[in-house]
Amino acid sequence: MKRRQQHQFQSKKTKKDLKKLKDREPSLNEHDSLDKIKHEVSNIEKVGRVIPDDEIDERDDIFEEVKIEEEENLSQIPTDIQDDCNSSHFLQRPFEEAALKQPLKIIEKNENYQIQSNYEINEIITKKNDRPSSVPISFWKEFKDFLKVNELTLNDLMIKEFNGLRNYSDTFIIKHMNDEEFALHRLLTTLHIACHIREIRLLRMKHTFEHKEEQIRDMGLVKPSVLVLFPFKTPAIIFIKTLLTIFGNQFQQNIANEERFAQEFRDVPLEIKTMKPKEFYQIFEGNEDDCFRVGVKFGMNGVHFYSNFYESDLIIASPLGIKTFIAKSNNGEGQDILSSIKILYLESIDTMEMQNISHLIEIIKKCNKIPMKQHATDIRRVYEHEINEKGGYYRQTIIYSRYQTPLLNSVIRLCLNNHIIQISERTIKGTLSQMIRTIPITFYKYKATTPMNSPDERFEYFTKIFLQGYSDGIKSKTLLYIPSYFDYLRIKQYLNTENFRCICLCEYSSTKAISSARSRFYHEDEWEFLVITERFHFFNRFRIKGIQHLLFYEVPTPTHYVAEFINMISGSVNDASVHILYNHMDTSRLRSLVGDERAAYLMTTEQNKHTFV
Repeated sequence: MKRRQQHQFQSKKTKKDLKKLKDREPSLNEHDSLDKIKHEVSNIEKVGRVIPDDEIDERDDIFEEVKIEEEENLSQIPTDIQDDCNSSHFLQRPFEEAALKQPLKIIEKNENYQIQSNYEINEIITKKNDRPSSVPISFWKEFKDFLKVNELTLNDLMIKEFNGLRNYSDTFIIKHMNDEEFALHRLLTTLHIACHIREIRLLRMKHTFEHKEEQIRDMGLVKPSVLVLFPFKTPAIIFIKTLLTIFGNQFQQNIANEERFAQEFRDVPLEIKTMKPKEFYQIFEGNEDDCFRVGVKFGMNGVHFYSNFYESDLIIASPLGIKTFIAKSNNGEGQDILSSIKILYLESIDTMEMQNISHLIEIIKKCNKIPMKQHATDIRRVYEHEINEKGGYYRQTIIYSRYQTPLLNSVIRLCLNNHIIQISERTIKGTLSQMIRTIPITFYKYKATTPMNSPDERFEYFTKIFLQGYSDGIKSKTLLYIPSYFDYLRIKQYLNTENFRCICLCEYSSTKAISSARSRFYHEDEWEFLVITERFHFFNRFRIKGIQHLLFYEVPTPTHYVAEFINMISGSVNDASVHILYNHMDTSRLRSLVGDERAAYLMTTEQNKHTFV
């Protein structure tokens, strides 16, 4: 008990130290070079990499005396576990077939969404009440009971999503979902993962008990085959509870290390403030700890939390949790836990992007690589595609994001599965339809040659062309919104050098600095700019008073932020204006913002300036 209390104290201390680092905004003056800015950004991004996290992966002193039994002979293997199950079809394909990827085609479209795929999807569910043959009777019963208790209805879109999941296609869901749709998505994804874990585990045991002369390749280089990543602990809790519900009552009652899990994943009530949008509470509800990882091992009659990763069937974590585990291992050999991932589920990748997308991209790149050392593996039973380091072609990646971004596209390009289904939100109207009041919105098109050169070209346009004309109009009380922290530092330095009267806030600003800045911007008329970053708004969602004009240095990643800020402008402001900079590479964000028709016009017009009223 004493060691447990000591560990909890050390956890709090580590978190406080980490918070101090995260709250520290680098101090830059007008003489600092671009290299200095890049160096400061690099140091900020290292937060979490060099500081040890507070998770201890092995704590034998508090392991609970819960006996998790394993199957001991062939008679204990359910009869529905056969060699031709869904997972086997996916994992035993010839490489020539697995590597052949066709282009996406639209297979269904309506005013709300469109579905694209590159193969003929086998119908796993044909009617809403029919049990698919690949789903065990017990799982289907728990699934139907879950629907009934939570008053959920399986609609046609969700049926199509589940068909894609059980066909082991890469499944990308890129759309805003209401609470019911999101609950269904989570439930169906969890059901698919439960079926996969059961099939993989029992099929390996079946082959072991059969003692066939011909060796069957049914194992990975390491045991974990499912990696599920969440931005915060609360959605991870929901996933685990749903997973155990599907496995049945016995698995909910027989849990090793349940007490430790309850302590480390305890719920944290979020204070409700009516001034923040509902979306904020949906993202940050409950426990928003972003550094965690749990190995989960299934037995015949129960489940073991915090099992050794190399003995686990499933790993549940945050990107930062995996990142720190690899960082503290010997020579980075901790990445071996990713060598045999067959299902990678990324929930709310748009939120992960606001945390640090580089952690996630690095994790995906480390998946399905040859381990640095052998981990009690019978090499005779290892899949050939893993030995040949082709495991990425045999990994299903499932992604949910509320909107499309260039970084999301970068992640999707890392997915090698030859079967894809993508469900995307239609952008006919655009998020500007959420505006309460009508204000002229002017778009400014600047020339950008490549994504690499775009930041410099945007900076040149903003400082040498746009800002000169904007300053002549003497527009005070302007909120300047900058998505990139790197761009924020450059603009902050420039405005200070040119003696603009500005207040600057970012995600590393202290609570005291934020309170003071908001008050001064509202009460004092001298300020020309309040400069904020995208992540500052994402993590705080303050209602900022005193805004008279809006200036977006770049089209926001969550495009509905434009309407959100416009709605903050007081009705007493008669000459309010909105200004947005863009280039030809912003097509997807413009479509989301203004709708398909207007976005097409902005992309093709020869005019560099256009105003919508």
